[in-house]
Amino acid sequence: MLGSRVVWAVSALALTALACSLAGSPVPSEPAPTVEVESTVPVPPDAGGTDACLQGTWTMDTAAADEMLGRLTGLSTLHVAAGSLRMTFTGDRFEYGSDGLTVRSDMPPSGYIEAEGTFAAAGSYAAGEGVLTFNTESTTTEIGTWRAVINGETVEMPGGGPEFSLTPPGSAPYRCSADRLEVDTSSPVTPEITMVFTRSG
Repeated sequence: MLGSRVVWAVSALALTALACSLAGSPVPSEPAPTVEVESTVPVPPDAGGTDACLQGTWTMDTAAADEMLGRLTGLSTLHVAAGSLRMTFTGDRFEYGSDGLTVRSDMPPSGYIEAEGTFAAAGSYAAGEGVLTFNTESTTTEIGTWRAVINGETVEMPGGGPEFSLTPPGSAPYRCSADRLEVDTSSPVTPEITMVFTRSG
């Protein structure tokens, strides 16, 4: 979840919609507002070339993605329930994306809303002096239908649910070893966050 601009919207309207639907009241259908969590690391001059250690595919598993999301947003009710994030380096090119990612927002005492999200980005990169610099040339974001699950019953969310988006960073400090890649970032609620990937290819 690499992001110089990480957007996680936690929508009060979505939660209101769920409460209204449970109470049998009309459900608002306006688009959900977006609350942005921004993480920015300055892009250094002369970022360097490529790094042989980075070459290949790296994966952030469900548990690591869930922990990172909680730290980015500071919200204990927002989770990555399934799926993973992936980063691939080939030469001086990178590809970043999600695999089967499901985001869930708890609705105490016995419910939650969730949706699948697909994120992809590609471009060139440079590495030097412990900093990764990404030049993103294309991005894709697609959010599926939000579902509300209350007391074991599943219903589709009318009017949409929380909106969220992930984009690659402008630049970020990193550490690479044979089987582990760490990329540092931050957010307004958490000044230091380390994204942990393990080699998968």
